[in-house]
Amino acid sequence: MKKVNWFCLIIAGIMALSMLAGCSGNNNAPAASSAAQASESAAAPAESAAASESAAAPTEEAPAERTQLTVEVFDRANQNGTDPTNNYWTDWMKKEVAEKLNIDLTFLSVPRSEEVAQLNVLMAGGSPPDIVFTYTQSLAYGYYKQGGLADLTDIVEAHGPTIKSYLGGEVLETGKFDGRLYMIPAKRISRATYNTFMRKDWLDKLGLAVPQTMDDFYNALVAFKEQNPGGVDNVIPYSMHQKAFNFNCGNILDAFTEISGMSDKDKFVLGVAQDANSTNMLYPGFKEGIRFMNKMYNERLLDQEFALHAQYSDVETLIMRGQVGSWTSNYDSPIRTSPGVYNQLKENVPGAEIIVLDCFVNTGDGSHMRQEYAANGIYNFVPAASKNVEGAVKYLDWLCQDDVRTYLVIGDEGVNHTKDEEGIPVMINLQNDPRMMNSPNNLDYAMIVNGVDLSDMDKNLKAIAKSYEEQYVDWFMEAYETAMRDAVVFVETVVPFDSEGQYGTSLNEKRYEVLAAAVTASEADFDAVYDAGIQEWKDTGGQVCLDEREAYWDSTH
Repeated sequence: MKKVNWFCLIIAGIMALSMLAGCSGNNNAPAASSAAQASESAAAPAESAAASESAAAPTEEAPAERTQLTVEVFDRANQNGTDPTNNYWTDWMKKEVAEKLNIDLTFLSVPRSEEVAQLNVLMAGGSPPDIVFTYTQSLAYGYYKQGGLADLTDIVEAHGPTIKSYLGGEVLETGKFDGRLYMIPAKRISRATYNTFMRKDWLDKLGLAVPQTMDDFYNALVAFKEQNPGGVDNVIPYSMHQKAFNFNCGNILDAFTEISGMSDKDKFVLGVAQDANSTNMLYPGFKEGIRFMNKMYNERLLDQEFALHAQYSDVETLIMRGQVGSWTSNYDSPIRTSPGVYNQLKENVPGAEIIVLDCFVNTGDGSHMRQEYAANGIYNFVPAASKNVEGAVKYLDWLCQDDVRTYLVIGDEGVNHTKDEEGIPVMINLQNDPRMMNSPNNLDYAMIVNGVDLSDMDKNLKAIAKSYEEQYVDWFMEAYETAMRDAVVFVETVVPFDSEGQYGTSLNEKRYEVLAAAVTASEADFDAVYDAGIQEWKDTGGQVCLDEREAYWDSTH
């Protein structure tokens, strides 16, 4: 079979949709220039009144030329946030990097909800930022196979001592392809993924107990629809985002995913990587989870307009208005400073209360099984098109330094945090302040660590808990413990494959399409729509990926 050029596939598949974004990316990202060292020095003759010979003055080395570096940053569309490319933190980083590294720093924002599509446009356009990132290893592997990533091995050896000492071999190993380092993964402090939340005040008004089983959960949604305890227009028992099946209904799908009876081979072969927490679409029981979502949709328990919510902020707006009874998102999302879902909800609906549910009992083994993240976080890499690879590595090494990393994560004492009796930073919830953080602990800027790292997990958890408002510290601990109860990583062995690099983006989009069609089908048509969709997914390249994974397993076990 003739091999297809991967970048051509990107351009053909997404350029029409993302032309505007591509143009914007190219216009906003200044072209990086190479770091040039002056090789010539000037010698000035000096004449002595007492001597007839001219003497050359001492040679002075010309200052190094200031280099340029452009770094990607997420735009999370926070209603109460600051411009992610121009705020207190970006100003501080620009100043420090200019002084310490002789680099002019520029940030290029990419919508969080469109990160993969936008990254493809940037990479295909030939002038991406000097540092970009993704949570999807197969996507980065596709870039690597087409020569799109810079080999960082030798440059990290020469200019990244802090990268090596801070991240360590276990994390850095996940950034290698064919034994060479092409990515600098972040260290993940908290491995919790998602939780399902519910309006406790709605339950109380209806005299319902907190759900303990899936049946209880379903019955609560029915009661929300029929009795509208919030007295709102367009009550929505459960809401979600159009492209987040494995996240915005993760607990539901995990409850039906029966991995306990699967062999390690089946987990690996069927776990085709598509994006974060979406490897289980072909696992036994997953279809029944989608069938449950289909039932919810047809009974109007699921947001009838979920397919129109282009980004998660659309769902958050509905939650903050008081229209939504239950939803699933990041394990701590309601209490995050920005956009401040819980606070905004309480401001709009006095007496509103949000609780974390732990009612999703797995149909296979009776556990509360759910997914957790692996030890590494986001993958940072440098495109081969970058003219400042060395500067990019120096910048990432700078981020790994204790003082830099700590300041970005906790900010100024007395402004962003105080210290408790144990010396644990207690974060202050800044609102409408230039020094507020758009993401928890500035994770979008402190790219090499996800969370507060105090070199002790107990202290880390205390610090994370205290990074929220004091009223939410206990709420956070319950949310974290719930998210980690019976949590597992579905596929421990992560191997990059040519097929997933080639087909990953199209398979990811096809998955959204297939699952949305299945959820919105009539109950009578569900099986036919779902099965046909899975076959389409396989025909799109999924079967090629499955075959390659199986061949790898058979040859190595």
